[in-house]
Amino acid sequence: MDKRISYEAIAPLADSGRNFKSFLTDQLDTLKARCELLSGTNRVLMELLLQGHCKCAELAVLLGVSESALSRRIHRLTEVLGGQYLICLRHYKQLSPVEWKVARLAFLNGWSLRQIACHTGLSLYRIRQISHKLKRWADAQKSSAEDSAAQK
Repeated sequence: MDKRISYEAIAPLADSGRNFKSFLTDQLDTLKARCELLSGTNRVLMELLLQGHCKCAELAVLLGVSESALSRRIHRLTEVLGGQYLICLRHYKQLSPVEWKVARLAFLNGWSLRQIACHTGLSLYRIRQISHKLKRWADAQKSSAEDSAAQK
């Protein structure tokens, strides 16, 4: 089974006035800029991949994990860099410092609610409340942005 993505599958994602290559270049540049948000091994991993210094298979051998596990990790990091955390980042003035810390630990680092509770000293119930609030808030911001884009 061929795992490569066909041009026909991605072409509708590109804006009609621009060519496909410039669309992918813009996406790559955006991901490179957003790697600054990551920390530790996740940041190094994404920078090595995006700058073309290492292939996924080489990194998997170096890290001692399977290539599919590394691919899943890269996919998750790519989604994080374009997802809920960025919506929270755009509206950071509306978040309390505690909510901001929970958002960073949950969305960027991918920590579980228990890990966040142990790290912050807050109860699991409070972390769950904040997490649900942030997800609802981010989903509402995302849907309102999509609605305004659809009206244009």
